[in-house]
Amino acid sequence: MKNFGTFIATNGDIADNAPEELTRPTDQAFNNPIKELLNTITNSGQTPTVLTNDDLTQLSKAVNIHSMTAQTWDCTNSGNNYTLTRFLGDYDISPSLYAGAKILFKASAKNTGDVNITISAGALTINKQLLFNGLPLIGGELKNGEWYEIVYYADSINLLTPNLGTAAFINIGSGADQVPDMSFFEAIVSGQTGYQKLPSGFMMQWGSVTINNGLSIVTFPIAFKEVRSISVTSTVSDASACCATGAQAVSETQFRAYARAPNSTAGATITASWLVIGSYK
Repeated sequence: MKNFGTFIATNGDIADNAPEELTRPTDQAFNNPIKELLNTITNSGQTPTVLTNDDLTQLSKAVNIHSMTAQTWDCTNSGNNYTLTRFLGDYDISPSLYAGAKILFKASAKNTGDVNITISAGALTINKQLLFNGLPLIGGELKNGEWYEIVYYADSINLLTPNLGTAAFINIGSGADQVPDMSFFEAIVSGQTGYQKLPSGFMMQWGSVTINNGLSIVTFPIAFKEVRSISVTSTVSDASACCATGAQAVSETQFRAYARAPNSTAGATITASWLVIGSYK
């Protein structure tokens, strides 16, 4: 038995001076790819004719058929009977779904009870009850216009996701038809002062201030685009010490905080909490 080890590098490359027995393709090198192609055609529901040249489009048909679970399917229903269809072209063949194949569809109506699913593609027709966690669906688990994913097995069709919802298919953002992520809820808190932004463009800011002799100027942590509402509340130990408080916006960055002593027109010196609502965009 010849030793070909000296002609094969550690990375698998064969030396230029290797003997013909080592460089000549084996029967498997030819047969295995052909077997793979024949299996691809057969598993798509076709009878291979590639060896007789009767139909040289079978492989392209098979690729289209095998990719049918990679796209969304059309959904229609009559009551709780839902039909999922996918156009495969003018192929009068019966494709097959492999175990574990997933199908994505948008429900055409809300279900009211047990659901039967018919999968239809070309000459393929499969009808089975739809299950979730091994149990029949209950009314309302499918909702009109929402996306769902099912997985096919020879003995069952299972709801893989009870409800993907429309959010699974729209972009991140704060505009129309978008869903905000946490970056649109920016918040900073430092001691008793902070702010919180909302995707709508509104912002809340809050803090604590000591009002001296009836008046203090408060500076916001960050600037507003427009101030909409200001609330100032005195912090007291009992009701007898309550003061009248008020506020006036000075600019997008500051406001005046006022305080008046009880039963008096004199300005008061108190500690107060404030909350301001406005817009940042």
